[in-house]
Amino acid sequence: MKKFKIQRVSGFILSVMLLITLVILGLFFFGGETPMDQRVVADPSLSEPLYTDAILYWNYILFVLGV
Repeated sequence: MKKFKIQRVSGFILSVMLLITLVILGLFFFGGETPMDQRVVADPSLSEPLYTDAILYWNYILFVLGV
């Protein structure tokens, strides 16, 4: 059965969003930590990944698109 155009477009959009998610998750887990003088946590001995903001903003975007 031939795929309709909307199926190809939605599949492409899903693939792009998955790729962006994987890149941001890779940055979050392997991107290093925030320098000590820039940390916002109450206890500076706790780790704070450098790309925490990026993953939070991407979650907000996905939530808005999903609603």
